[in-house]
Amino acid sequence: MTTIGVTLSVSLTDPASLVDWAVQFGPIWLSSSQANLNLAIHLITRALGATAALNFLTLTTPLVDLVDLGRRWRVPSLLIDLMTVIYRFIFVLIDIAGRMRMAQESRLGYNTSFYRAMNSAGLLGSRLFIDAFHRSRRLNIALESRGFEGELKVLPAHYQFDRKILWLSGAVILSLVLVWVAV
Repeated sequence: MTTIGVTLSVSLTDPASLVDWAVQFGPIWLSSSQANLNLAIHLITRALGATAALNFLTLTTPLVDLVDLGRRWRVPSLLIDLMTVIYRFIFVLIDIAGRMRMAQESRLGYNTSFYRAMNSAGLLGSRLFIDAFHRSRRLNIALESRGFEGELKVLPAHYQFDRKILWLSGAVILSLVLVWVAV
């Protein structure tokens, strides 16, 4: 949606010589050019690529490893703590939203009409916001009661290199190659 601002130009004067097309709505001119359109497409593809890379990283790497990596890269502890709490809250809120929706569906909240479905979705969103606010306050109280001093402690996982796994992997790959060649 933000690329619309890159694509379209709004002005009070006629931009006829600088753009490919222009439309006048009263005193306001909407215009655009091929360069603006190319820039918007470039921004969209870059944003989608960054989102795909971030999704790949977060969906394939455990949170403990991401926290450990952030500490080794000297990311500020506030950002690491925010990442940890947000990661946890995402799954808690998804679970709560699923339960709320199931309760609404069992009371025919979405099935009777479009208006009723929109009303139920609005109620779900507002109740979810209130519940998230109360949960965050309870989490804050729990952290303060346990002597929270500004950094959440997460124990890093220690991985050891094992040559047995390397030999086993090599044997499996070699056996698959031999079976493929023999067939």
